[in-house]
Amino acid sequence: MLAQQSTEQLVIGTLMHTPKLLLQTDKYQITSTDFENPVYRYIFWAIENLAPGAEKELTPYEIEKWMYDSPSARGIYEARNGRQALIDCEGVPVSSFDGLYSLFKKENLIRDLQNTMRMDTSNLYVETPISEHDKKIDEQFANSTTQDILDSIEKDFSKVRSKYTLNDTSESQTLYSGIEEMLAELEVNPEIGLPLQGKLFNHIISGAIPGRFYLRSAASGVGKTRSMMADACHLAFPVKYNWDSRKWEQSGYNEKVMIIITEQNFDEVKKMALAYLSGINETKIKQNLCNDTEKAVLAQSVSVMKTFEDNFRVVRVPSPSISLVKQLIREQVSLYEINYVFYDYIFISPSLLGEFRGIALRNDEILLMFSDALKQLAVELDIFIMSSTQVNSNADNPKEIRNEATIAGSRAVINKADVGCVMARPTKEELKILAAITDQFGYQPNIVTDVYKLRGGENTQTRVWSYMNLGTLRKQDLFVTNSRMDIVDIGYQKNVYAIDEEISETVAPILANLNGGVIL
Repeated sequence: MLAQQSTEQLVIGTLMHTPKLLLQTDKYQITSTDFENPVYRYIFWAIENLAPGAEKELTPYEIEKWMYDSPSARGIYEARNGRQALIDCEGVPVSSFDGLYSLFKKENLIRDLQNTMRMDTSNLYVETPISEHDKKIDEQFANSTTQDILDSIEKDFSKVRSKYTLNDTSESQTLYSGIEEMLAELEVNPEIGLPLQGKLFNHIISGAIPGRFYLRSAASGVGKTRSMMADACHLAFPVKYNWDSRKWEQSGYNEKVMIIITEQNFDEVKKMALAYLSGINETKIKQNLCNDTEKAVLAQSVSVMKTFEDNFRVVRVPSPSISLVKQLIREQVSLYEINYVFYDYIFISPSLLGEFRGIALRNDEILLMFSDALKQLAVELDIFIMSSTQVNSNADNPKEIRNEATIAGSRAVINKADVGCVMARPTKEELKILAAITDQFGYQPNIVTDVYKLRGGENTQTRVWSYMNLGTLRKQDLFVTNSRMDIVDIGYQKNVYAIDEEISETVAPILANLNGGVIL
């Protein structure tokens, strides 16, 4: 089934009264194929074409006139008594479109499940409820969203899948087995991932290693999203502009990256990416304060984004659930060969609570399950995943290394992570103690990152002091200390990646064009 005819009539009638609703494409997504009645399909098609120029409501005469200009539409319209259908639609009571749109989409979802998936939907929807059981199903349908319905199906499928894909197997071998092969593999492929921003921080965590899940926490306004966006850009784009040399330079990689945003919109992250690539403060970009030279660099930055368009995907999920995020990541990795995923950020959303409706789980337990799902995906898909969390008031006490006790909502979310760290702003007392060191750099650090968990690494319980320009998303690590503010030698050395040569060959002609003033 498609949406019921009465629902279709109400939708058409409401759109006749307020055709401008169709211009809100970010909120309402309707196509002619959503309608079962052929006349309604063509009437909707007419409204869709007339809506941009409509000053007020559309009359049956205006719609009929448009229909007569199309031979196919006219044939259906006349054969199916379209004029009476228009009059009936015009007379429907006008009410809030949001609730009507939700019902319309739910009924069409049931249609797709029945026709496309050949699924029995009798436990989700009853067209004519008679028995008490039917009425209960009808009530659940009325109070659910399309996402609720899909989450319910995903849960049922997960139960069946787990029955036939058990991972509770065991293996046994001697400690010596395969050790020569392991060492030979490490000589060719060291256990080091591609660098994130900040050379000292990156040395400590060994880069973005596939199969690993990193968690970085911070208070609001410290720069969680901007740091994540900077790391994503660093992996996706192999070039950025250097205002000191006044040249485009190779700086970064050429990897397939995805960032999942929750609170931001698409334009916000696009502006961050432009700021990162151009080195121009985002405020100047937003307020149109760039001079001619900066505008030229900005235009080239746009061309860089176009050249490497396939490297960076953005997915917006305002109210995430575990099943939805797992589905999205699996789909994107499969369709676009994504290697690096950044999820911003882990929190309790209405959809997440709804996913566990009727199950007695605390919020901290739900957050742990979310963290566990991200780690499982990293291992299952052999990709790198990084996420973040908010911190609580414990993060304001810098006497010791900030750790999982500072994480808001659930300190257990770190249990599944391979790296755990907390970003904060240095206090006046800390800067005073470090004055002799910071004077050597000519400016003070404005970010300190406490690394408290490091699976497979030795430089845990350290603090990385950095300067980050939040306007351009560019970060420079300065030095590393312990909790007592003593300098720590982490044995830093720049790692050379085999992929550098491949990137250089790809980037060389691009840099030549950019530095010659060309827009790619």
